[in-house]
Amino acid sequence: MPLKISELAKVTGVPQSTIRYYVKEGLLPKPAKVNKSMSYYDESCIDRINFVKELQDKKYYPLSVIRNIIKQIEEGTDLQEVLSLEDAIFRPKNDGTRDLFTRKEFLQASGLTEKLLREAESLNIVIPYNRDAEKPYNHEDLQFARNILLGCRDLGIAIKDMTFYVDLGEKIVLEEIRLRKKIVVGKTKDDNLKITALLSERADELRGYIIRRLFQSKVREMREKQ
Repeated sequence: MPLKISELAKVTGVPQSTIRYYVKEGLLPKPAKVNKSMSYYDESCIDRINFVKELQDKKYYPLSVIRNIIKQIEEGTDLQEVLSLEDAIFRPKNDGTRDLFTRKEFLQASGLTEKLLREAESLNIVIPYNRDAEKPYNHEDLQFARNILLGCRDLGIAIKDMTFYVDLGEKIVLEEIRLRKKIVVGKTKDDNLKITALLSERADELRGYIIRRLFQSKVREMREKQ
């Protein structure tokens, strides 16, 4: 049975403004317009909204990720396969905290100034987990701001002096994407998803291990030369 937006909002518990935003972002199909002031939503939108809410509440996925999940499902991909891939790539590292923060809340919790945060974001040193959302920052962003940004500031390190991490990091990521494309050639779509998910998990560990060992090796070399 077709529903007015007010009825859909009442059934799902989602504000009308959010429903309109979901339509704008491609998470819901456009309603059927009766006239300029009246539109009706298909009843299936109830399940779709509940699905979006579940992914937000339990997985903390950005809406862009949820949109891709919906697209993959509509194309016939198994839900669990899609979720395993998105988990591997977008699931926040859990330290027991699952909160998301508005910009104001993030500034208060982190101790950063607006000026410092703007500079860090403009240089891609801080990359919000859920960019453009009402609550774009998660606990990883908060931990980074507290431990790294403020720590480096206390050491007298300017944010602009850390941009080499971004430059070199982009090169590493592009090489990882190139590697993924190479190893999935000729594979089925399901195998492609599995390989991509596994590669994402392994690459996260690989980056930390190699850089840490390279750093240790260079420190040893420097000590031996002293």
